Amino acid sequence: EVVEKSDVVFICVKPQDMEIVLSEIRDIAGTRLVVCIAAGISCNMIESWLREARVVRVMPNTPALIYELAGGYCLGSRARQEDGLLIGKLLNSIGVAYRVPEELMDAVTGLSGSGPAYVYYAIAAMIDAGMEQGLSEEVSRNLVLQTFRGAANMVMLSKKEPIQLIEEVKSPGGTTIEGLRVLDDMGVDKAFSKAVAQATKRSKELGIPPEKRRMVARTKKALKKSKAEKIPETKKKGRKRRPRRQKEESDSMFIRKKTVNGRQYFYLVKSVRREGIVRQKVVEYLGARMPGKKQIESIKERHKDL
Repeated sequence: EVVEKSDVVFICVKPQDMEIVLSEIRDIAGTRLVVCIAAGISCNMIESWLREARVVRVMPNTPALIYELAGGYCLGSRARQEDGLLIGKLLNSIGVAYRVPEELMDAVTGLSGSGPAYVYYAIAAMIDAGMEQGLSEEVSRNLVLQTFRGAANMVMLSKKEPIQLIEEVKSPGGTTIEGLRVLDDMGVDKAFSKAVAQATKRSKELGIPPEKRRMVARTKKALKKSKAEKIPETKKKGRKRRPRRQKEESDSMFIRKKTVNGRQYFYLVKSVRREGIVRQKVVEYLGARMPGKKQIESIKERHKDL
């Protein structure tokens, strides 16, 4: 009844329930505009479940509930340009939404769709960190929340790159650089990159039809079993390798260049070799210009005992 009386129908269900719900409206959807919100479900799949409906796929995020949406959308093969304009206008009235090619919708899902959870995770960790240093829960919570809000507004309003704003906060030998050094050593940037990549991958997996997903899982299981059975045979036939000679211990420092949004930035990196294992860590951010030889030697001298 709701579908029959509507020009635009929003379907907001879990990916695994999408086919069941669409099958219930297949005969009455007609050529209506159907907007589907479910991770990984492609416009092609939705169109195959509906006969003539125009389809738009949307990936919002939970801050849409407080008019702070960050999301994306794409059009199916039967959707009209005016359908895209309508949905874009609706979504942008509660935040920011971009029309993207469908092949990038999984990336939108991994970044902004799942992104709020990553930010909540960081907020919770920082609140706990403040309490560990003696602050009350109320004070730590409010300071962290305002810090996140202020930092986000600084990036948006100043129009500066985050790495430039980092440089404005820290100073040589100060407190911030010590904290950043820990984050670099623990690979926090790589952890965020891997989280987005893994969420994007999962979104793609959800878009695989259930029967095909089961077939892929069975194939992987069979390959794994086959590989495990061949291992003893391979070991018998294989030649014994000579143990690698461990290289002697050594320390060195070098300049690493990183390009962000077309801009170059320079870091001093210390490389430490112990028992054949090499570990590297950033010891100082040098700015957007390569320092001179004398300045580099002076900086290396300052960090030689680290």
